[in-house]
Order: sequence, then C-alpha cells, then structure tokens
Amino acid sequence: MTDSLRVALAQVSPRFLDRTATLAKVVENVHAAAARGAKLVADLEFARVLEERQNFDPTAHYSRPDVLGWVVDRRRQRVAEWIDG
Repeated sequence: MTDSLRVALAQVSPRFLDRTATLAKVVENVHAAAARGAKLVADLEFARVLEERQNFDPTAHYSRPDVLGWVVDRRRQRVAEWIDG
C-alpha cells in the first residue's frame, strides 16, 4: 500500500505595514493550495530570515584569534590631514 501526501510551499509577500491584510493573503493562499489537493502548506517568513541574519554573537562565532583581531585606537584622531606640496 502506498500513501501519498501532497505538500505545497508558499512564499507570500507581505502587505506593507498591514498585518491583517498579510494574514488574509496567507489564508487565501492556503485555501487555494488545499483546493488543489495540498494536505500540508509551509510558508517561509522571509522577514524572519533577515532578522535572524542580524543576530550574531561576535564573542562566540567569531572568537578565533588566529583569524580575527580587535584593535581599539584610543588616541585622538585628526579630522583632516592637509598635505601641501
């Protein structure tokens, strides 16, 4: 006996600054996929992907002194250097 499962993957673009309209659009797409026989629908929230890319830990992931160093120059810096010549 072979069972099959139809799966749909949806990447629905959000309605700008309108959560209610975005959710309505997602629900509409889920219903459309179900009407075509999908039993499982997965939606990728691309905004969450971008948010997670901002979550990094410089003391853990990049803590390789053989690769990355950190130097702070506390001396007062000049705004501009003039060269006459």
